[in-house]
Amino acid sequence: ALQRCLFCVKVLRKLAMNGFSTPTRVIFVNGFYSGLIDRINFMTFFRKHHESDALCAPAEKLTSLLLKCLNELLESFPFCFMKYIPGVLEMVTRYLFSEEDKRLLYERFTVQCLTLIKCILDCPEYHVNKNTKGASDPRALDVYKIKSEFFTNPVLEQICIQLISEYFLLTRDDLEIWENDPEEFCAEIESGDSWKFSLRPATECLFRTMFHNYKEAFIPILSKMMNETLKMTDPNDLRGIL
Repeated sequence: ALQRCLFCVKVLRKLAMNGFSTPTRVIFVNGFYSGLIDRINFMTFFRKHHESDALCAPAEKLTSLLLKCLNELLESFPFCFMKYIPGVLEMVTRYLFSEEDKRLLYERFTVQCLTLIKCILDCPEYHVNKNTKGASDPRALDVYKIKSEFFTNPVLEQICIQLISEYFLLTRDDLEIWENDPEEFCAEIESGDSWKFSLRPATECLFRTMFHNYKEAFIPILSKMMNETLKMTDPNDLRGIL
């Protein structure tokens, strides 16, 4: 059943992207995209339940494909995607930054969630002039309002703190690569499209994007965290050192 579902979504994805000039104006296509968040939520629980058996891999493939459908709509039809922005932002930030749903995360899914936030913030069609509130398309101002309503100061504080205190932490593998081949470590972080596929580049890329967009909120949080790290750390506390 999972394999059949995977094939069906592949076909629907191609039809939705290539079969219509404005996909979400078609009631059945709109229904397909409107149901993706519920399906992703279902599949993350399903995958967790089958984490130790043969259904885990196909469940991850299907979940990844569902997220790709959202990302592809954003890239190809950004103004069709705008109606889904509140639900998508709520979903990905809940998985990434709420303690309750972090247990459902795995690396590929985490990377896709991080990049989806980054792509929403970086989408050129959504950019507006913050000083004049002017935009080439008036719909961009609607997206600006959606993002402003979602990214409140408490939400931004939560994201900033957790990106640094949890997602930025170096793993033992990171430390070994850094020790044995620092050039390779830096190349992986900074090169090309690595942010689309690897966790650390995705994390750092999202942080830079969010700092660029919300520096007024991030600067006091970062200053506070910097001051806290100036205190002496127990040499036996590896997490504290990192």
